[in-house]
Amino acid sequence: MTTTVTVLNGVDTIGGNVVAFETQTARVIMDFGINFAPADSQPDDLLSNGILPALPDLFTDIAGDKQTAIFISHLHLDHMGALKYLTKLTPVYMTMESATLYAELIRQGLESAPNAQVQVIAPNKDVQIGDLTVRAFATDHDIMGAVMFEVTDGQHRFVHSGDV
Repeated sequence: MTTTVTVLNGVDTIGGNVVAFETQTARVIMDFGINFAPADSQPDDLLSNGILPALPDLFTDIAGDKQTAIFISHLHLDHMGALKYLTKLTPVYMTMESATLYAELIRQGLESAPNAQVQVIAPNKDVQIGDLTVRAFATDHDIMGAVMFEVTDGQHRFVHSGDV
């Protein structure tokens, strides 16, 4: 099995990291952050300017051909700030603490991501996305609910640590 790892954002900045792990049929995206975007920006403009990660099937009407899910390591803007620009219903996994905080930010009108289908991932429990398995592990950070992720394809093991 071939699994491709692509760093989509955050290479030349502190924060804003986005990494995709892909097989022929599945894709998991670790973190979904941006560093800055004007409030009135449209996804097409942010995509063409390189502010949003190069995932046009999530931000435009282009159809995707892989089962896709996003995993958020912790609830800092540089790890989840692009969620508001999703144009398709997309499963987004985060810990209970992160989901609770995110729901409160939405309730207060500070965040809005109508296409992010938030799902809770529990530490040390597997989530299957096509032929990829993702497991969260609690980690130490300055926000509750921070995790790192292990991604496996049955032959390889990858780790995405968030900020650690």
